[in-house]
Amino acid sequence: MRYVPILVLCALPMAPARADDAEAFREIGAVLGWRLAAPTLEANCRVLDPGGAAVRKKSLETWTSKNAALIKSVDDRVAEVVPLLLAGENTAHPVADVEDHVRTMLLESLTPEICKAERDPSRHTWTNNGLPHVQEALAALYDWQMSRAAR
Repeated sequence: MRYVPILVLCALPMAPARADDAEAFREIGAVLGWRLAAPTLEANCRVLDPGGAAVRKKSLETWTSKNAALIKSVDDRVAEVVPLLLAGENTAHPVADVEDHVRTMLLESLTPEICKAERDPSRHTWTNNGLPHVQEALAALYDWQMSRAAR
């Protein structure tokens, strides 16, 4: 499953009122697409391709370990920004809701063939360190957050 920037805006049940909010939704999609692709693939391929489960599990562990700092940065920024973006929406768990939408989008293209291909630890899913797109998206989200605080 190759990283593809995800337009979360289309998957969410509300439309942002401001253009800069739409950009923030796109950046949320980008960081969560990277953050959730590997664990989503690993979890769902256990059923679609049980024979490759051990290799994918080890690949996910390696990916998670190598990217722990960036994963934490993504989780922290998403936890700060998503509730601001969804302020006024009727949702008790805004971060979980957005993550669920991203996972659903990631799963739309998942097939047994993809799961079999992902048995290879050198695949992009397991080697993608998020450079530079995740850092750029995090910076844009920080800028959005600061501009919102200044309003």
